[in-house]
Parts: sequence; C-alpha cells; structure tokens
Amino acid sequence: MTSETVGEFAQRWLSDFPRPKQSTVVAYRGAVRRFQAGVKGVAARSPRDVSVRTARAYGRAHPHDVAALRAFWGDMKREGLCTENPFSELGVVRAHGRRRLRVITKEELSRLEAIALEIHGEEYGPVLAAAIRFAAYSTMRPSEIFGLDRSDIDLKKGLVHVRRQFHQRRIELPKNGLARELPYLPGQAAEAAEVMLDLPATVCPQTEGEILFPGILGGRVSQQMLSDYWQPVRRAFEGGLSAERRLELRESRPPSKRDMVFYELRHAGATWLIEAGVESWIVALMLGHEDGGRLVEKVYGHPSERVAREKLEKVDA
Repeated sequence: MTSETVGEFAQRWLSDFPRPKQSTVVAYRGAVRRFQAGVKGVAARSPRDVSVRTARAYGRAHPHDVAALRAFWGDMKREGLCTENPFSELGVVRAHGRRRLRVITKEELSRLEAIALEIHGEEYGPVLAAAIRFAAYSTMRPSEIFGLDRSDIDLKKGLVHVRRQFHQRRIELPKNGLARELPYLPGQAAEAAEVMLDLPATVCPQTEGEILFPGILGGRVSQQMLSDYWQPVRRAFEGGLSAERRLELRESRPPSKRDMVFYELRHAGATWLIEAGVESWIVALMLGHEDGGRLVEKVYGHPSERVAREKLEKVDA
C-alpha cells in the first residue's frame, strides 16, 4: 500500500479516473476541494487515516458532497491507497429528500410569466415568459431547455427531441449521457414553443441550428445569464406572496437554497403530473430518468398512494 496522501491523489484523480461528462468533473472537483478546505489537515493525511466518524460528520453538514466523496474514496481504494471507503453506507440523507416539497401552483406560474413580461419588457419579456411556461409544463432541465434548437420541436407530433444540453457554457449530451425523446409535449408547453417559433430566429454558431430560447443578445442562455434574467422576476414574485405562503415555499427548500430557483419549475411540473394521478414510470420518462420511476416515488411520493388517500379522505368526509 502506497503512502500517497488525500491531497496528492486529489491532484491526479480526475485525470487518471476521468468522467464522461464535464459537468460531473466540475461537481466532483468542487466537492473534494470543499472537503479539503472543511476538514483541517485532511489533505496531508493518508486516505486510510480518515475515519467513518469524520466522514459522517462532514456528510451530515454537506450531504450534497457525499456521492462525489464516495466516488473519490472508491477510486483510492481501487488504487490500493486504503482498504475501506469511509463514505460508504453512511446513512446520511441528502438534504431532506423531498418529503416537505412544496411547489408553486399553476395560478402562481401565470403570475411569474406576467412579472417576467413586466420586468423585461418587449425586448426579452416574451422569451423569458415562454421559457418559464415551457420549463414547468415540459418538466425538462434548464440546461436541456436552453440547449434546444427549433428543429428539436415537432408540434404536429407533440414531441421534443432532447439531443443536447447547454451546461457550463458547453454543448454536451443530456445529463444521463443519452439523447432522448420527450414522450409527450403538453399543450401549455407547445403554446410556449409556438410563441418562440413566431419570433425572429437566432442561429447558434456551434450547432448551426436556430435556438429555441436565445439570450437577450443572441446565443444560448448560460447558467449565469439565466440567473441574471431570473433574479428580478423571482424577487418580485416572492415579494407579492403572503408571508405565510412565502415561508411555506422557503421552508420546503434545502437550507442553503432558500430562494426560488428556475429549476423549481421542473419540480412543479412533475408534482402537477403526480397530483393528476399520472403513474411514476410515466413521470420518470418525462423527467428523463431511467429507473422506471423509483426516484420519482422517492422525491414526489407514489402517485397511486396519493390518489388512494384522496379517495379515502372523501369517503371519510
């Protein structure tokens, strides 16, 4: 067994054990850096000297980093630097699952669209309002939405071809590494797409396709650009909520992300599908999951259980 330290392995980790997607590399690198900064002296330690107790304490404080650190130690174990992975089977629950998930209503979504039009005016309001509606009703990831070309939308067949995402200013395959078809384009999402198809086209220099949701100055919308467009809309929207409703939504989010983010529109759309009684495996297809609905049931609850509870409550009323 070699004497390489945690810090030394970290320097070569993602070069010697590359991941297929750049977004994964960025996330993993950030998790390891935070761990080394958060645990005093750990970079100089041998991997086998980091205890489960240390891993559990860090994991409870930083649950979103556990998966990356588990992979990090797993690769060190494969290299023979340690015999155990302290981040395996910690029993740490990431955030709070989504047991207390609360999402905006369809009426509140309409308010968001109206606020986007008011704040961004005729220059960009129609584009952002359409993107907001499309995000909620399509349940697609923001990076996938802003990776869409107009040719990816087939309004006659009601389909969306999800061929790419725009993430970290790069065009790459969707999150799971595979292109897919959205099995159904809901009418509200189709209306949002039609709004964009009626506007002048913007050509992407990388794909040479016409971007469905371009930025203010043309080109694709990066994460930072989306945040800049979204924040004034989000602040005005939350400022117009009752104190009770604002608190309800804020407390359902992870402690580190109390403000509403654009990604929540995806959660809202998935929740609306579940509440309408759509089976979890179908919602999973909409979301781009490949687990047959297991994650959907974990995050949003099993749809049949919700329907059963609603029917029983009616009987008991």
